[in-house]
Amino acid sequence: MLEEAKLARHLAFELAYNIARIDPRASGLSLLGHDLAEIRQGVWKGVGSVGNVALITELHERLNNSDPSWLGKLWGDDKPFFRHAACQAIDHILLRLEAEGVTSKEELERLKELASGASGTPCDHQDRPEEQGICRRVEWTIAQLEAHKPL
Repeated sequence: MLEEAKLARHLAFELAYNIARIDPRASGLSLLGHDLAEIRQGVWKGVGSVGNVALITELHERLNNSDPSWLGKLWGDDKPFFRHAACQAIDHILLRLEAEGVTSKEELERLKELASGASGTPCDHQDRPEEQGICRRVEWTIAQLEAHKPL
């Protein structure tokens, strides 16, 4: 179906958005590396509209398991757009969480664990720039949740 959407680009965003909302884990995450920009954008916005902390964690793990070199992505990777689209999806999920709040204190604690990372170090000690960006973005969301909607 998405292959047909390449011919009708105005449908690609809508189709990808709805696929990602219906099945964010399997179909949504697999489409984040699609070669058509409208599909990637539809997916990250769709995933952002239904995602939760568990999905952020899964996206973060996939980012960590992918090749971290942006130069390597430019020269020969078959899915060079995944990293950008995954970061956008994380940002959209966090935006929604800031607006709607988290469902429980446990979810907020899992978000705090994600910000501290496996080593428990603050964001300043993260090695890769994109890791620092994700960490700081999660910290911002935590601060907004604690300031405006205490559980």
